[in-house]
Amino acid sequence: MKHAIGVLALLCATGSACAAGWQLAEPVEGGPPAEARIRGEAVFGRARLPAELALSCRADAPPATTTVRLLGRPGGFDLAPFEGADGVGRHGRLASYAVGRARFVPARVGGAALDADVFGLSFALPAREAAALVDARQLRFRLKPARGRAAPLEARFDLPYDSAPLRRALQGCGV
Repeated sequence: MKHAIGVLALLCATGSACAAGWQLAEPVEGGPPAEARIRGEAVFGRARLPAELALSCRADAPPATTTVRLLGRPGGFDLAPFEGADGVGRHGRLASYAVGRARFVPARVGGAALDADVFGLSFALPAREAAALVDARQLRFRLKPARGRAAPLEARFDLPYDSAPLRRALQGCGV
C-alpha cells in the first residue's frame, strides 16, 4: 500500500495521473462548435499566472482552432503587438508549440483581449498534431516578445488520460 501511494504521488508530481480533467462546452444551435478546455500555467520570468487551453473544430473549417487564454496579465510582457487581424504574430514566427515530447513547431498566432484580465492567443493545429494531442500528456506553448530580447512567455498544459471530451471537440477535424 505504501508503494502504491508513493507511485501515485510521483505520477501526480509529474502531472501524468492527476491532471485536471477536460471541460467540454457543448455546441448550441447556430453557436460555436464544441470546445474542450483544460487549465494550465503560464510563466514569464518569475511571474506565474493561470492559463487555459481551449480546442475546437468545425467540420466545414478545419484545422482545429487552438487558443491559449492567459487568465491575468503577465507583468512586463507586452501583448498589445499581438492583438488584432494584423498583429505581429500573424506575420512572424514568434509563437511555437509542442505536443507531447515532440519538438517545438512554429505557429502563426493572433491575439485578442477577451476580458479585462483575459488575453487569448489563437493558432491553427493541423490534423496530425490534433490527433497526436488526443494521446499526448502535455502541450507546451511559447511566445517570444515582439520587441527586445526578453525571455519568452511559456505556457504548459498537463493533459489527463481521459481524452473523450477532447475527441468530441475535435471530431469535425477527423480526430
